[in-house]
Amino acid sequence: MNVHTMRVQPNYFALLRSGNKRVELRLFDEKRRRISVGDKLRFICQTNPEETLPATVSEILHSGNFSDLLNQVPPSLLGSISKEHQLSDLRNFYNTPDEHKYGVIALVLK
Repeated sequence: MNVHTMRVQPNYFALLRSGNKRVELRLFDEKRRRISVGDKLRFICQTNPEETLPATVSEILHSGNFSDLLNQVPPSLLGSISKEHQLSDLRNFYNTPDEHKYGVIALVLK
């Protein structure tokens, strides 16, 4: 079992902390390829690094792009944020060439 650290925007960190968000979406880049089911995650609030939150990966969903991946995940597991809003935020974090180069994942959390 490994521990992986990830920074999260404050609004998404709050949703994770409240338990309303149970899935984290990321590029399937070199760093994320090391994550396996059962691994621990340590989320850090991007604006307040003193705030951290532990989680455990229970499942990993893969896709070639965020749009298709969002069709696999119920909005209720994403803090009830609409697919359109979620996709817009993801486009601000990640560029399309990297999305297609690496693929994307949904980390389902316990």
